[in-house]
Formats: sequence, structure tokens, C-alpha cells
Amino acid sequence: MDLKNRDGLKHVVKLIESDGYDFKLVKNWTPRLECGLQEYDKVFVPVYKISHWCLAVINNKDKKFQYFDSLGGSDSQVMKVLAKYIVDEVAAKKNQRIDVSDWEREFVKNIPKQENSYDCGVFIMKYADFYSRKSDHLFGQKDMPYFRRRMALEILRLNASE
Repeated sequence: MDLKNRDGLKHVVKLIESDGYDFKLVKNWTPRLECGLQEYDKVFVPVYKISHWCLAVINNKDKKFQYFDSLGGSDSQVMKVLAKYIVDEVAAKKNQRIDVSDWEREFVKNIPKQENSYDCGVFIMKYADFYSRKSDHLFGQKDMPYFRRRMALEILRLNASE
């Protein structure tokens, strides 16, 4: 999706709609990937749940689905949909069948927790950042103002370089 075309944002489709999962609605998410999703070690999927963001991970390398929630919650439905999505994606894009029925479903608990009602988005971005670098989650609620400023600077630098 062209992020400069703000009108396109209203057409973004969710992986899980109110009536469930439908691959036809998300099959165009990965048109430009030169390899299939199964060839990446980890695929990070932001999950929005009624005023709260969580992070799901398709961890191909360790054969598991992971769920990071800064409020400590869990969602089995997200895990089921991620499993169905990766199977459908590989079948559609690579014409291959993969079996994820024995993959572990992990609700990651030993992670920093948010202490307010509005920093969930920053938390999931930092989970993805630290986890992708194989770093320990050495941050907490007290670090959120710094991370917000740093993200704003990075966005401004990207806009300035265009």
C-alpha cells in the first residue's frame, strides 16, 4: 500500500473480521515478496483488539506462534488464525503445503508490562524491535517517553530525506 495515499488507509483489511477469517481479504498483503513467508525466520503481525494493540509472531525458525500482550492477556483465536493464514499464504503463493498442527502456541509472559492505558502501540513496536535483534527486553514503562521521542525523530528524518 502506498503510505502517501492516505485514502488507501480506509481500505486496509483485517486478518480477523467480526465474522471470522477469510484469506481472500488478505491474499494481496504480500505481493512483492520475492520469497514466501515461510522463508523468513519471524513474521511480525500487529493485532488490534478494541482499543488495544498486541503483537503476534509467526516464528518459522522455532516452529511456533507467539503472542505478546503488554497487559498480559492471551487470545487463542489469534493463534488459530495465524496458523490458517500461513498455511493459506504458502499454498497460494508457493503452491506448497505446510503442516503447522504441531507448532507450539506461546503466550509470552516474561515481558515488560504497560502501566497505563495508552502505550500499547509503543510496547509492541519495542517487543518487535528487541525480539528481532535477539535482545532481552530491557525496557519498561519508564522508557516510553524516550521511545516516543525517538520514534518521532526517526519518522521526521525519513520524511526529510524524501
